[in-house]
Amino acid sequence: MLSRSRPVSQSRYGGVKGKSSGNSLSTFKEGGFRFGTGTGKKGGLTEGINQWVKDRRFQFKDRETGRFLSYEQTAFIITRSIYQKGIEASRFFSKPFEVGFERLPEELIQAYALDVEKLLKETTFKK
Repeated sequence: MLSRSRPVSQSRYGGVKGKSSGNSLSTFKEGGFRFGTGTGKKGGLTEGINQWVKDRRFQFKDRETGRFLSYEQTAFIITRSIYQKGIEASRFFSKPFEVGFERLPEELIQAYALDVEKLLKETTFKK
């Protein structure tokens, strides 16, 4: 039965791990997680970050001189950071779903649980 005491959905992957943040990306590929189709152009992340930096006119400053770095240098620093550290999961779907689930009437949750239980009984094969 479904319960409100535990999270409804938990992401199997807590974001994307970087090269030096614990597990390598090969661990995710072995588990069925894969970036893109593998047919795209190499360096797409660099180009995308470079365009994002230029569109927002976003530049870091050099700590020693106080001068702004070029867009390409700023994009390189951001891309290298993503590669090394990874990206934290945003849970853009899970959080709102859990909030919505909390607001559902108890009768609806019970009815849904019974439907799922019935479906599993009808569709699973017994040995």
